[in-house]
Amino acid sequence: MSGDSMQVDVPQIQRLLEIDPYLNDYQREIRRRYGCFREIVDSINRNEGGLEKFTRGYEHFGIHVTHDNGIYMKEWAPGAAGLFLRGDFNNWEQTQYSFTKIDYGKWELRIPPNPDGSCPIPHDSRIKLIVKKQNGELVNRLSPWARYVKRQEKITIFDQIFWNPPANERYQFKHPHPAKPASLTIYESHVGIASWEGKVATYKQFTQNVIPRIADLGYNAIQLMAIMEHAYYASFGYQVTSFFAASRWEVLRFLLSNCRWWIEEYKFDGYRFDGVTSMIYHTHGMEVHKWFNPLLFHFIQNIQRILKTVSDEDWELSKICHEMTNRRYGEKAIAYAESHDQALVGDKTIAFWLMDKEMYTHMSNLSDPSLIIDRGIALHKMIRLITIGLGGEGYLTFMGKYYAMVTMNYISRKHQGDKVVVFDRANILVFVFNFHTNQSYTDYKIGVNVPGKYKIVLDSDAEQYGGHRRLDHNVDFFTKDEPWDERRCSLMVYIPSRSAFVLAKVD
Repeated sequence: MSGDSMQVDVPQIQRLLEIDPYLNDYQREIRRRYGCFREIVDSINRNEGGLEKFTRGYEHFGIHVTHDNGIYMKEWAPGAAGLFLRGDFNNWEQTQYSFTKIDYGKWELRIPPNPDGSCPIPHDSRIKLIVKKQNGELVNRLSPWARYVKRQEKITIFDQIFWNPPANERYQFKHPHPAKPASLTIYESHVGIASWEGKVATYKQFTQNVIPRIADLGYNAIQLMAIMEHAYYASFGYQVTSFFAASRWEVLRFLLSNCRWWIEEYKFDGYRFDGVTSMIYHTHGMEVHKWFNPLLFHFIQNIQRILKTVSDEDWELSKICHEMTNRRYGEKAIAYAESHDQALVGDKTIAFWLMDKEMYTHMSNLSDPSLIIDRGIALHKMIRLITIGLGGEGYLTFMGKYYAMVTMNYISRKHQGDKVVVFDRANILVFVFNFHTNQSYTDYKIGVNVPGKYKIVLDSDAEQYGGHRRLDHNVDFFTKDEPWDERRCSLMVYIPSRSAFVLAKVD
């Protein structure tokens, strides 16, 4: 961007700087980046008729059936000396159907309908592009705009499938988009590995066997990994088949159109982008920037480091609470204790960091008691509950790791000596944590903001969660008109060691 960055007008920047004065030191960079963004948007508006048209590249690029049942195909291949289409429909003849080069590295092909009016390429047949390189060599390629690719059994090469079923066989969506929830409880999942049978699960199996469980657990959003075709299954979808990467105008059209296509075609509601730190920083996230808050990712890194290097006797509760609540006012955050990165990609899950090989021999009710398992299960539940309770305006879990709940909170106690944390949410729920390894507390005084009667509604030590059943859920807790920990009143509770519970106001 040319010119003085400080002259760039950024909407509501003063409000942003009032909320977070630390950003004043980065005001020039914020303005510069917004200026770069505006230059790109303005260029799209001038040259392409706006983002509305620009993000509909899938309507023009790739292969399409024309109104008279012919074929129209357009591709961007600026480095090609020639482009051809072949497939089952022409017995794989390489150069029978040649593209015509048009402007800006684009190529187009038109094939008229058959004499009987039918489409010249049969539905569900294989096709492939032939690219003529500058040295005259002909190479097979898949169209980056392909909507359906697959490979034959025991063959590693993928083919594009021409998908053109009769109108009565095309799926029609039956339901509108659900209303946007006030807060998100996200279940992160991968359709293919969502089966206990050791096979690649299908969307139908996921629909029948997994989605009902997700709904029953109270989640209101599903974050699906690997929806795009990917050749190497162990990549979990990070190696997308037939995508290319280069910083060119048509690639921008391609990527934005791809985002839009999944929304229009499959009614997706949004995206979770990976590697955001590398997008934001010229240093690719290798240096610490105090103003950047990547949705509590720093807490995930810290909790992993703590589990690997620090015994829970030495956990600093004030630091944990700070990390969980350190986010800019008014900026919604999604909290999670671990996502697929920790569960699948090059690291151990929290459960394995806590219990390791003991999980293979002592997780059964029939196994001998194990202090490692007892400690691990207790801390595993508490880590997740405190993340849910303090972490943000939304919560995410990776498949197989459950809990859900969100809203605003107030931390009334974080006592390092006692290893006790207490906070309330929405003046309705009170969360109580005792991280002490062996000290339980009788008649422990905690502050609450709303007077009345409270009862236990969630208990990490309950038998159904693998606990020791040290709390009586029939007990009613009545507040006293005695302020405590900057709360208007107080009540007395019993807090077993390495446990957490939630009280709810019932009267």
